[in-house]
Amino acid sequence: MNLGLVTSYIIAGMLMLAIVTMNINLSTSSSDLTLTQITKQHVQTVTDMLTYDIPKIGFAQNGKVTKYNNPDTGTNYNMITIADNNRIRFYSDVDNNGQIDEVTWEFKTSEPVATTNNPNDFKLVRSQRNMVTNVTESTEITLGVTEFVINYYDEYGDSKINKLSTPVANPDNIKQIDIELVMESKEKIRYSVNSDGRYVASAWEKRYTPRNLQ
Repeated sequence: MNLGLVTSYIIAGMLMLAIVTMNINLSTSSSDLTLTQITKQHVQTVTDMLTYDIPKIGFAQNGKVTKYNNPDTGTNYNMITIADNNRIRFYSDVDNNGQIDEVTWEFKTSEPVATTNNPNDFKLVRSQRNMVTNVTESTEITLGVTEFVINYYDEYGDSKINKLSTPVANPDNIKQIDIELVMESKEKIRYSVNSDGRYVASAWEKRYTPRNLQ
């Protein structure tokens, strides 16, 4: 047996294994980076929508919506009518067109997203009902939302331990609104053949102080 030849085969095999392992690691790192970027872009999309809506709670061109007559029931509603930990409903001329809208954000934990392999993501729905035309437009956000929590405060800058119990009994007391959002990738990334893998997550949180609630 040619010992030198055997040794060269062993070294070649080790080099090949090292190259394959390096390629796998590079591929995994690239996939991780890609999924991270996509997830962050999805977070940006949702937070842009929230930041368009929430600061405008109670906005009207002639000042603010203190009471607004609902043509459905004839009942006078305040600026915020529902304030729960996964749902908020409020009135605002959100598009600044002179017409008041009823805007609802709701995280539907009973409605998982059917188009992904992630069992933890659910539908986040934004609805906007024009109170003049009574036309409702709804947007289902199915980009991988796994957590959507709304906290309410009756004092500016209050700590989380002092957040209001939900559903808030008297929404007139709300001064600040804090929203926590977690989104995950639609698919898992696996770091080895035997790995269960994980979903790439991106978290975001912001506390809003709508001018008309002050």
